[in-house]
Amino acid sequence: MCIRDRYQRRVHGEEINPGSKDVIQHYSSVANAEVNTEFSKKIASSFGYSEEELAQIPPEANMGLGCGNSVSYARPYLKKGSKLLDLGCGAGMDLYLASPLVGDEGKACGVDLSKDMIEKGKKICEKYGYKNVEFHYSSIEKMPFDDGTFDVVISNCVLNLVPDKIAAFEEIYRILKPGGNFIVSDILLKKDLPNDLSQNVTSVVSCIGKAIREDLYREGLEIAGFSQIEIVDEKRDLMTYFQGSDCNDGGFCGVKNLETAGNCNFKEELKVIQKYNVNDYGMACMIKATK
Repeated sequence: MCIRDRYQRRVHGEEINPGSKDVIQHYSSVANAEVNTEFSKKIASSFGYSEEELAQIPPEANMGLGCGNSVSYARPYLKKGSKLLDLGCGAGMDLYLASPLVGDEGKACGVDLSKDMIEKGKKICEKYGYKNVEFHYSSIEKMPFDDGTFDVVISNCVLNLVPDKIAAFEEIYRILKPGGNFIVSDILLKKDLPNDLSQNVTSVVSCIGKAIREDLYREGLEIAGFSQIEIVDEKRDLMTYFQGSDCNDGGFCGVKNLETAGNCNFKEELKVIQKYNVNDYGMACMIKATK
């Protein structure tokens, strides 16, 4: 068995595609749900966004879904003319922050597997006049870009959701320019999860259920070819996601009445998560690596 196959077994066991359809359906529901603006701001502030940055973001793009501020980490590596890619961009929250940094000569591109998120992002672009922002419907494991296209790849609390993480890391490596930077916010595990958390769809879409340990994350990046890998626990409170006034009434992160948008098991599964302090199991990290 090759190194890649051994890694897959260690991460996923026998199943390499856990819950992908559930994840896509869930985030499509989020895209169509009502935004809880104040709680979305609270979440974003808790995970590193400044008041000034939040004021730059169209309010409908902030759904309280991130676990860090990957644009702030990427800022030193961006200049006018840079090409940036956001993995799992949603409706484009981080793309709108990156847009003025790369300028008219550059591009802020995003990929997402939810067509509803892509459509929402395109409408926001048109409404607010963003000319250098692009959305692409694509998986992260196989993207529609040439080798060496991007200077910087960012992501905000998405790679934990990807079923085939090593394929994702290899694809990110492929589309980065030599010397390009991978700079993301993501959830990593401190220890293995109890079964009722790891098998809970709401736990998965809350970015804890399919997260992996730091050593496995680092090993995956090394297998893909990355170097200069840094992983920093930012000491954020992951329970922030579950403390909104709407959490027990169909709310999720920064949206309201999610159950009416099609996620029928949400409230019951949320009760399972709320039995635990997820900070005991997971941590919000900044991860940086270089091609």
